[in-house]
Amino acid sequence: MGKGGANPYPGWWATSDKPVERDIPTDWSSPDMKPYRYYHDEEEKERKEKDTYYNEKGYSERRKEFQEEFKRKFMEGEFNQSEIFKEDLNEVHPIFKIKKSSSEEDFKKQYKKLILKHHPDKGGEPCIFIQIKEAWDIIKLRFPPI
Repeated sequence: MGKGGANPYPGWWATSDKPVERDIPTDWSSPDMKPYRYYHDEEEKERKEKDTYYNEKGYSERRKEFQEEFKRKFMEGEFNQSEIFKEDLNEVHPIFKIKKSSSEEDFKKQYKKLILKHHPDKGGEPCIFIQIKEAWDIIKLRFPPI
């Protein structure tokens, strides 16, 4: 056979004489499907709730609701991470192996050194790399930008 040309196996995916059936309704009363019925019903319930919500309100109304809810949560301080890590700010992650009283420059040097050593592209462990990044995020909160 030459380059290109017709498929040498036409219809190889449809070897059955039966017609192709799609979206066959599931028989939820069969004993095999009973354990899954609860999840199916929950999905259907969520789908109906979303359909009614999206049919009742337009995009601009939904966007306004989202913005108002976000403002409310923001004003209540739900997104303030410094409060979440307040107790961790006085501790130094054991990965850094550095004194608590060290300056920001010392932390930066140690961070760069560890990141280069444990970077996955340079043969380091990805889990240790992630721990270093998380510890650095906590330490950055200790030194607010000027």
